[in-house]
Amino acid sequence: MITAANTGAGRVAGTVGFAIPIDSALAIARQIAAGRASSTVYIGTPGFLGVVLAQSDSPDPRRQAFDEQQSARGGRGGRGHPGGHGAACLTPGRPAPAPASIAPVSTGTLILGTLCGTAAAGDGLAPGDVITSVDGQAVTTPNSLSNVTARYHPGTVVSVTWEGVNGTRHTTSVRLGSGPAR
Repeated sequence: MITAANTGAGRVAGTVGFAIPIDSALAIARQIAAGRASSTVYIGTPGFLGVVLAQSDSPDPRRQAFDEQQSARGGRGGRGHPGGHGAACLTPGRPAPAPASIAPVSTGTLILGTLCGTAAAGDGLAPGDVITSVDGQAVTTPNSLSNVTARYHPGTVVSVTWEGVNGTRHTTSVRLGSGPAR
């Protein structure tokens, strides 16, 4: 049983708390201490593809680009200007513009750019391409791509399928790098 509470009254308005039975918490703590992963406990650094994605919940790549352009107008500095296919890789912290061209698919994760020195930068993925699956698992939103790659450890080779801006479908094997903690 999991219990949640919103303590809208009190010293800190809007504080949300969650509680689980102590027996469950101790079992999870022992599992982590022993280094045993499970479907609910991930041990170690997640796998990382190295793509820069739009911050959108939409499964539609065109909507993802639109959301990115809208957020650029809201003050996320430097984002939202047209990018070109095959643009140079990005360094962390450098903004990625919404691409000028987008792959002709209705569902997937729009790539805004690739990070230098990552698997994505060397395997043909480019701004405007749309990732549709990783190891046969459908990728429908930017968050779903992050969730899928986080299930793998760095060094794992996965199959990535994407649609290019010219409408060509590609599949390649990619060795995941080390990603940021989740």
